[in-house]
Amino acid sequence: MKYLYFDLDETLFTTLDRYSSLSLPQQDSLDNSVDYEFFPDQKSYPLYRSRHGLIFSHLALSPDDFRVYVLTSAVYVDARIRKGLAKFFGNRDFFWNVPCINRFHYPNAQNKGEKILLHMRGLEQANDQGGLSGLEVWLIDDQPGNRLSAIAVGAKAIASDAADYITKLEQLVLGGPVELPAKP
Repeated sequence: MKYLYFDLDETLFTTLDRYSSLSLPQQDSLDNSVDYEFFPDQKSYPLYRSRHGLIFSHLALSPDDFRVYVLTSAVYVDARIRKGLAKFFGNRDFFWNVPCINRFHYPNAQNKGEKILLHMRGLEQANDQGGLSGLEVWLIDDQPGNRLSAIAVGAKAIASDAADYITKLEQLVLGGPVELPAKP
């Protein structure tokens, strides 16, 4: 079983006012043909829309192999997260059941690594002594500090702002890169 914690902002979507802070691969992956307002008057756009869609489709079909969570430091409303992700990547039924962990969950946690550890303990998957040892827990995030905090508690991490991000995520979820059909 692999436990995947996906960051939201600048991993799965972004807003245009944050465009200049994205890495070049993220900028190239932005799809402005579809938008969603997670907050009123603030349009968000998906990153790696077709690739993430394919990956989430596989995750939806593999509940015995993967558990997926959304982990954000923001204050998004769960229902809006689910609706927006379904609009961007398809798989409405899948996203409707993905647990969302936001700023208000585990308020004493100092970072995302601690939130993951506390969440896994709540699922009775992690223990007080060994933490996450023996578990395959991943944080997919654009922020180095968040990735380092996850690694510090025994998780692994994928940098969603790196040039090889999609290759690494497809390797983790699909067993290797996938060739998408060319657009007509």
